[in-house]
Amino acid sequence: MSDYVVLWGDLSTEAATTLVMALTAVSSGRWTWATKTSSAAVLVRTQRAPVTRVLPDGRGLLVGEAWTRGGDTDLDLPKLLASPSFEAQVRALCAGIWGRYVAILADGVRPAILRDPSGGFEAFTWTRSGLTVIASSLPADLVDLLAPPMTLDWDRIAGYLAVPTSLSGPLALRGITAVAPGELLQQAGSQFVRTTIWRPDAFVTGDHEPPAILQGRLMRLTDQVVGALASGRGPVLAEVSGGLDSAIVAAALARRTDVEVRQWLNYYSHGAESDERVYANALGALHGFSITSVAKPFLPIDAQGLAINAGALRPSLIGLDYLRDADVAERRRLAGASAIFTGQGGDAVFGQRLTALALTDHLRREGLGSLRLGSVRDLADWTGSSAWTVLGQALAGGSRRAPAKEGNGPSFMTDGARRAQVEVHPWLCAQDQTPPGKRQQIERLAQAQLVTGDCRRSREADLIHPLLSQPLVEFCLNIPIDVLTGLKRDRALARGAFASRLPDALLHRRSKGDMTSHYGRWVSASLPFLRGFLLDGRLAGQRIIDRDRLEAVLTPEQLAWGADYVSILFAAVLEAWVGRWEAACSDLATRG
Repeated sequence: MSDYVVLWGDLSTEAATTLVMALTAVSSGRWTWATKTSSAAVLVRTQRAPVTRVLPDGRGLLVGEAWTRGGDTDLDLPKLLASPSFEAQVRALCAGIWGRYVAILADGVRPAILRDPSGGFEAFTWTRSGLTVIASSLPADLVDLLAPPMTLDWDRIAGYLAVPTSLSGPLALRGITAVAPGELLQQAGSQFVRTTIWRPDAFVTGDHEPPAILQGRLMRLTDQVVGALASGRGPVLAEVSGGLDSAIVAAALARRTDVEVRQWLNYYSHGAESDERVYANALGALHGFSITSVAKPFLPIDAQGLAINAGALRPSLIGLDYLRDADVAERRRLAGASAIFTGQGGDAVFGQRLTALALTDHLRREGLGSLRLGSVRDLADWTGSSAWTVLGQALAGGSRRAPAKEGNGPSFMTDGARRAQVEVHPWLCAQDQTPPGKRQQIERLAQAQLVTGDCRRSREADLIHPLLSQPLVEFCLNIPIDVLTGLKRDRALARGAFASRLPDALLHRRSKGDMTSHYGRWVSASLPFLRGFLLDGRLAGQRIIDRDRLEAVLTPEQLAWGADYVSILFAAVLEAWVGRWEAACSDLATRG
């Protein structure tokens, strides 16, 4: 899908008519009107235009892709919206369909906006010419006509650097409001009322079927989700990292006769930990497809490269490695693929992080009488701890504190910026009754929202992460973390479910791919640029970055001993984003 812009309000006013006429004149060829009524007009990009449905009785719009729980596109919207209660309608819609969509519902004069729980489709809102604008972005080619007055929120920018997870929360651009996944946003005067319609802890029940039955259901549900997302989309490209999650998605794609995969793409770099070709090739041999393995592109970082993904309303973490991002996008173009499938999100959904908190959850549910020495030993072996340490951590796990609002951030931030108050993700609030291990899983799900951000791949094709789809997330949330891991290894239930589809080498692999050394070499090769770009940049000027601390980090000697390379790269991404939007805000203010 591509971008959309919804204008909501009285379209008969002179200001609204002028805006619609101006948009029509400017957008000819690149954009098209999907629908127009007296109170709503939807402008969509001509290429990969999202589907727009008018809800029954003119009650609003549904923009994007949506399926029934059975995987069909024939939605029974009248039934879903039959309740006389507005909130019940919204909850029925959120529970009855899944996909990548935004629902805009009539709620008095102002619209109510519901963003799908997977976060696969953005929803931002502001006012212009007396109308409410709801859009997936602020398109560069329409910015002069649509942009509201904006200013940078430096506290939020500091929060982004301190806690990158906060990128998926409120914007650091005052003047535009973001809707969170699974959230209903309603306007009351000049204020917004936020209602969390979908939250992950609601699916944590503690009840579960035997693992063998769960494995069968997990396989069938994965096939259903991948099939729904791939069918009718045209040729696709599949990223095959060599890890478990992308292998599960690739195996599901390979089984479908109605889906043409033009390329199975694997990237590698120097060092055993960042070269997973042997696992990717083993998967291809098992399923009869050839892997295209590509050395990760390597050129020093420069301002032009960072600018590629700096134009979105949020800084882009998924576009941090802009060289790889651009390479995938170009290979997609040459292959003629319409979509790119990944295994992103599987770590969080399937339970990749196994800690003593899994045993905490198990003991809470089953009681101390269920404690088995073998399970403690297995867990100790996996975590590299002693059995006594694991047992002590498990028994103390119930006292684990809620996520802190104050982030530490990288060492090169100023002390004041590191103490910046960061808004806790709504999914992480009010979880007193959620078992500690499940809270940890939900934290990782919140972090996984970052992969749905803007990048060149997502601008040029449908970038699809099936493992973050609502049905799979809900299903795995309902499975206790000790069952997902078997209290012995990461993603144990998923490994068992897909054992017949995975080569032994990959199935029993204990290590995980790691690009840290690649990013270390990238930062080292880019030191001349990064030093000037960051030390004399706006983040340093606003006392978010401590210039002296960062200068001490950005030396060959310090980098040789190891450093937080990803934080350095993210600081460069954030600096480029700040430069782009500070100039845009100033330009808009000058033009009035």
